[in-house]
Amino acid sequence: MNVALLNDYEIDIERLGTELEELGYERNEHHFTPIFLFDSYWLAYESEINHVSLVDGELLCVSQTRQDSLWTEFIRGLEPNLKNALLNHRPFNLQVKSMFYFAPHEREINIIRFLQENDNPKKTRTVYKPIKVPLEKALTINHEQSNFIYTDENEDGYQEEFKRQLELIHQQQEILRKQEESERAKKEEEERKQREFARAWEEERKKRAVQNKMDYYDSTLDVPFTGRSQQQMDADLKRDMESLQRKNSSDSPYWYKQVIQHMSKHYGVDGEVEKDLQRIENGQKNETAAASDTLENDQTREARNNLASRLPSRKVEEILNHYVNGEAYFIGDQRKWKETVLNSFELIYHNKISIPQLLQKIKGQGIEFKQSEKIMSYPIKEYVQFISKKVKKDIEL
Repeated sequence: MNVALLNDYEIDIERLGTELEELGYERNEHHFTPIFLFDSYWLAYESEINHVSLVDGELLCVSQTRQDSLWTEFIRGLEPNLKNALLNHRPFNLQVKSMFYFAPHEREINIIRFLQENDNPKKTRTVYKPIKVPLEKALTINHEQSNFIYTDENEDGYQEEFKRQLELIHQQQEILRKQEESERAKKEEEERKQREFARAWEEERKKRAVQNKMDYYDSTLDVPFTGRSQQQMDADLKRDMESLQRKNSSDSPYWYKQVIQHMSKHYGVDGEVEKDLQRIENGQKNETAAASDTLENDQTREARNNLASRLPSRKVEEILNHYVNGEAYFIGDQRKWKETVLNSFELIYHNKISIPQLLQKIKGQGIEFKQSEKIMSYPIKEYVQFISKKVKKDIEL
């Protein structure tokens, strides 16, 4: 055998692998069995994660002794739950291997035994903490005279201690697993309750919507008519037209004209008599046409304000607060355009104004909207139809 002691003063870590290959080749050429002992300074053991770090040069010196074989049998004979606690679902090879580190001042050898992953041998899992063996005992030649024994008499006890450690790890893993299962079950139960609550809330919302709709139509009564009937308004218009014609007629008696002039002077607008006389002089035909236009404008204005004035304030608020699909396209106060539609309902009902004309009227009042006029006609039509249902007047658009 040929023994080489390597420490960080003799070989740089970056050249360690190359130097070891050259030394091993040289010893093999002379029919020696090379045995490398690393200075204990190189031992990088992490007890918290049961791991030993190996550099490339150290990987060339990993050994497998007879005692490693006994540890391998021990590992393979563990119960499945303890074996799972050891491997922790990692792809480790169950063949135990070892490395040896020389501590010259303490005159002892540190033996570290570990498992390696199949695809990445630098990833290790130690099977026990470093075993300290006196130098004289560790460097005893084995029976085959092929290597040192690198073992301790108490390694059977180490195995039992390691087994107890695995049992403790398994118990901790079981406690953690049960906690996770409990938390997962609690979370699933909370999610189930939330889904049931959301489903129950949605069903209740739908029931309330249906009930509100039924209550809404059940509570819809005929709009009380508090104004004058159409027949009465036609009779008033006819009487006013006849009175105006008599006033402007050249055949009217002189005394009749004097009475009209006197009433206009004391109860009417200043200058009304002069205007009437001037119209009489301009001819009956033109005066009659102008009067008709004036009355027609009055009738239009009356028709525009007619519906809202006849409805109770409660019903007006209900109509103005009604939601219409697409009303969000109108910019600004939503009641403003609805008031315009409500005041123009009679004109629409009597076919005196169309939906496009009504849209232009809304636009002329400074009300802006986001979509084209063609699209904006749909919410207006829907609102007009809603008003017609409320006032019990069928309308065709």
